[in-house]
Amino acid sequence: MSLNIGIFNAVTGLRASQTALVTISANIANANTEGYSRKTIQFQSVELAGLGAGVAIAEVRRESSELLVRDSLAAGSGLEQRRTLESMLGRIETLFGGANDDDSIGAAIGRFRDAMQKLAEQPENTGLQMATVQRATEVTTLFNSIARQIQAQRLDAERGIDAGVQSINTEIENIDELNRKIAQLRGLGQPTGDLEDKRDLAVKRISEEVNIQSYTREDGFMVIATGNGRVLVDSSGTYPVSFSPASFVGPTSPFDTIDVGGFDITGEIRSGRLAAYVDMRDTVLPAIYNELNQLAQSLRTNVTATGLATTNSAVDPGVDTNLLFVASSATDFVGTLQVHPDLLANPALLAGTPTVDLQISRDLADALTDTGYSFAAVPNGLPALTKSFETYAQSILGEIANRRAAAKADFDYQETFAQAINAKLSSVSEVNIDEELSQLLVFQKSYAAAGRVIQTTNEMFDTLLGVIT
Repeated sequence: MSLNIGIFNAVTGLRASQTALVTISANIANANTEGYSRKTIQFQSVELAGLGAGVAIAEVRRESSELLVRDSLAAGSGLEQRRTLESMLGRIETLFGGANDDDSIGAAIGRFRDAMQKLAEQPENTGLQMATVQRATEVTTLFNSIARQIQAQRLDAERGIDAGVQSINTEIENIDELNRKIAQLRGLGQPTGDLEDKRDLAVKRISEEVNIQSYTREDGFMVIATGNGRVLVDSSGTYPVSFSPASFVGPTSPFDTIDVGGFDITGEIRSGRLAAYVDMRDTVLPAIYNELNQLAQSLRTNVTATGLATTNSAVDPGVDTNLLFVASSATDFVGTLQVHPDLLANPALLAGTPTVDLQISRDLADALTDTGYSFAAVPNGLPALTKSFETYAQSILGEIANRRAAAKADFDYQETFAQAINAKLSSVSEVNIDEELSQLLVFQKSYAAAGRVIQTTNEMFDTLLGVIT
């Protein structure tokens, strides 16, 4: 009986060492695999009639920390929000240029003002007349271009939301499938660590798009919900996010809501890429557009002279007699501002016809240098200000630069914070090649020792049989 137990001890030792060696080799092979968590073997002794009867595998443990995983998901969600916001603001800042850049809207207005002041000194100079109209056209062209590009960025944000929603729906289907596999294997007493790694990676991808919360039930099913508790995955199945992106975006374009189970969650999104896209599309970019719109509207309304013989055209929905600029929309000035068609056809109107009127260019120059224009406060943008056209344009650029700088500082802080959290998580779950190699040697020796026990016991059986015979 005792020799049989010896054989049984050795065989179980071989099996345990073999399982450990397989587990260690998997750890080493996946040391650089995204989302992989280190696996360790938990052993337990086996007894038979009060005697030691070998060893058994109690559990193949997945080394992780639920608390740190949750912290990492939250930090990553915040990081992706700030990364996206900083990137889009960087594109806006590049589009507008710096306050002192030659291609900025403030600089274009300044060149137009300078040309008008020169014309006021020589109003009959046809070259200066044409140059002044050209400078005015540069201003309107820049306004119109910026208007288009702002709406293009809002459309990019819309497409970003759509891509994020599709990614979320793909991952919740993956999680649902993994949930069922994990629950089935747990019921059979089989290890599920690798599947749980894949599930955590899918959860991470969702959290990068939107803030979520999750918990794992005793049967192995993981429940995923939005930050406000809208369920995305549970044991009953999946609840996809719905969203229909716009194909065109203008200043007054309506947008579809982001829904889960019939509930609008657009206003509930607090972090992740979707939060940044919604913020840019609905708040930041409209505020900048409205500031520019005020500036363009003020130019259209105030750059005027009673002697300027521009007629009431069919281009502008308002009265545009004596105005230098027109706008074909009663609300969208930045997108439709143009030099009056009469001036485009005949720049000499700036000097007066048929006789020279010195007061026209002087009045227009005064309008362009006036520092007392009132600009109303813009929601989520600049406060009420009294400035010249040029300095208000510079204020818009300054606000954009401040937004970008604040977003960059916020991103840098969040990145450092996320790295600290992930470093703690890595210390728990990351594979350390040196440690795995040392464990490999331990179990190689253990395997060899168990084999030696079997060989020795077999020799003892042979000796016993020889005595009996």
